[in-house]
Amino acid sequence: MWREERIECLERMQYLESIQHLETLAEFCQRTEGFSRNSLPLQGDFCTSPGLGQKVDETGWFRPYRGNTVIFRLGDVEYKQQKGRHSPAKLQAQIEGTKTRLYARCGNMLAEPLPQCTFHITLHDLQSEGGAGSPEFIDQMGKSGRKAREILSGFRKYFHEPLRLRGTWVFNLVNTSIVLGFRPEDEDSCRRLMAMYQELQAAAFLPYPLTPHVTLAYYRPGAYGQEDLERLRQFLEEENQQTFEIMEDSAPLVQSRSRMGKDGLVVNLDFSDLAYAEFLDMKDF
Repeated sequence: MWREERIECLERMQYLESIQHLETLAEFCQRTEGFSRNSLPLQGDFCTSPGLGQKVDETGWFRPYRGNTVIFRLGDVEYKQQKGRHSPAKLQAQIEGTKTRLYARCGNMLAEPLPQCTFHITLHDLQSEGGAGSPEFIDQMGKSGRKAREILSGFRKYFHEPLRLRGTWVFNLVNTSIVLGFRPEDEDSCRRLMAMYQELQAAAFLPYPLTPHVTLAYYRPGAYGQEDLERLRQFLEEENQQTFEIMEDSAPLVQSRSRMGKDGLVVNLDFSDLAYAEFLDMKDF
């Protein structure tokens, strides 16, 4: 236990030393561009993450996996295309369409589908553990949950206007899942998003920065050959078609094109969309 606590303390110190200021929009885009634009191995078989087996069994069914988190619920969230080209539409339905195309192309690689009603953007994970959760874990989850709810009660100050996020790429996230990425739409939204994440570090420390996304599907654990990998690669290329904007010093270098429209989808999130949530597995929030 002492060794684990010491490692956690060192990780915390290293992380705090690396964040002398809140991440800017340009820094965010520079950090996330590489692993989201080129997320699949160029050669060899594709092996899922070893830790995925805690969440999904070998046949693709979700295992018991308990935890808590802070999320933006998307049930009532609308999106609109840039420059008013289209009327607002429900974001969940848009994401469901992408998920349906993913399963049609690569279903043999994927776990059981996530219900549309569970789609969300995670702001900050708190605690998680495989199985029903030990008594010690339940106690720790309760403590982090109380602290997180206390912090959330003060977050209305960050919503003088909606938080604006823009869809980026559909990509493979650490060989665990396929996700739809988001980035802050402007510098003000970026500052507020990163400030909220930093405040929630007091509830449960995470040694990595925030990368907003919606999980479209988890993989079925295992190793997949070149044929499966190529189908997945083609799916990602077709969904993304051309890259979304790449930012440098807050100036767009590449105009975006995707299935989501010429200028990508833009989502407005309000304080009412923010929620503390607990889960029993990856599809039961």
